[in-house]
Amino acid sequence: MSDRFFIDFSLHLNQKYLFSSEEAHHLKKVMRVPSGSCIQVINGKGSLAEGLVKFLEGGVEFEVKQLLQQEAPRSISLMVSILKSDKMEWVIQKATELGVAEVFPVMTRHGVVKLPTPAKANDKVARWDKISLNALKQSGRLHRMKTHPVSSLEEKIENLEKESCFIGVLDEGETEKTLPEFFSVSVGFEKVIVVIGPEGGWHEDERLWFDQCGITRISLGKEILRAETASLIVASYSKISWGY
Repeated sequence: MSDRFFIDFSLHLNQKYLFSSEEAHHLKKVMRVPSGSCIQVINGKGSLAEGLVKFLEGGVEFEVKQLLQQEAPRSISLMVSILKSDKMEWVIQKATELGVAEVFPVMTRHGVVKLPTPAKANDKVARWDKISLNALKQSGRLHRMKTHPVSSLEEKIENLEKESCFIGVLDEGETEKTLPEFFSVSVGFEKVIVVIGPEGGWHEDERLWFDQCGITRISLGKEILRAETASLIVASYSKISWGY
C-alpha cells in the first residue's frame, strides 16, 4: 500500500484543497514527494481519494482526480480508565487499527494515572490524537477515531445516557453475560460502548453505580486480564462479529 496523507475536509471530485502546515511539511520534507506527483489522501471521514499534489508559495495543494473508496462508520467505542503512558498509547494505536469509532479516557477510583490540571489532560489527548492519525494512515482505515477529552467516569456516562447508546462494563466478577451475548443484544443502537476499568479493578461504589444506571456487566472469562489486553479483545471481537 502506498503512503497516504491526511486532509481534514470532505473530498469532492476535481476540487482543490490545502494540506495543513504539519502535513505539508511531512509530505515535502520527510517523505520528499515531488510536486506533480499522484498521491492518495484520506480525510478521516470515510473517504479515500487519488490526485495530484502541487507546491504553491503559500502551501501544498491537492487536487482530487478520483474517489477510490468510501467506508461506512463504525459504532463500537471504548471507555478506558487512563493507563500508564506507553500502555494507553498502545491501546489508542490498536483501537484505531481495529476500527474503533471513539475512545473516552476516564478517571476512576482505582486508576493509577492522575492528571492534576486541564492543561496536562489536554496535552495527553493531543498526543493520543497524533498517535491515532499515524495509525489511521498506516493501517488503511478510512475513519479517524475520535479521542474525547478526559473526564470522570460518572460525568461521561451521565452525558452519554442522553444519547442512543448501549453501554456495557467489563467486570472480572461478572458471570451473567459474555461478550458475544452483549454484542448480540446491542443490534440497533447507534453507539455501542464497552467500559474498561483499571488494573486495580472497580471500586464497590462504582459497581453499585453501574447497577443503578442499568449498565450491563460483561465477563471475558475467569482470567484476570490487563486493561490493554481487554481493550484489544473487545475491539477485535467487534471487528470479527460485525464483519469489518
